[in-house]
Amino acid sequence: MVGVLYFGDTAGVGRAAIFPAGGIPDVQNVLYYFAAVSVIGAVVCIYDKLAAPRGWRRVPERTLFFWALVGGGPGVYLTMLLIRHKTLHRSFMWGIPAIMILQIAILAGIYNILYSRGLL
Repeated sequence: MVGVLYFGDTAGVGRAAIFPAGGIPDVQNVLYYFAAVSVIGAVVCIYDKLAAPRGWRRVPERTLFFWALVGGGPGVYLTMLLIRHKTLHRSFMWGIPAIMILQIAILAGIYNILYSRGLL
C-alpha cells in the first residue's frame, strides 16, 4: 500500500510525494540499508582479491563502483585499504571517496529539506 504525503497547505493543495505506507522511511532503516550494501561491497572486494592469484573470474571494476554508488562506498573503501586491493589505482583511491562525499551532501540536503518542512 502506498500513502501520499502532501507538501503545501493543509487543504491538500500543493505538490505530492509518494512514500511507502507508514510515511517517510525511518533513519534507522536507511542506516540498515547502507550497512547492508557496505557489507556486500566489502564481500565483492574480498572475492576479487582472492580471485586474482587463483585464476578465478575477476570482478569488473565497474561492479565495485556500482556498489559504492548504491551506498556501499564505506565498505568497499575500507576493505580496499585493509586488504590492500586496488590501492594503486587512482580512480579507486579518489573516485570512491568522491562518491561518498557526494552521497553525504545529497543525504544532508534531503534531511535538511524534510526537517525544515517539519516532516522529520
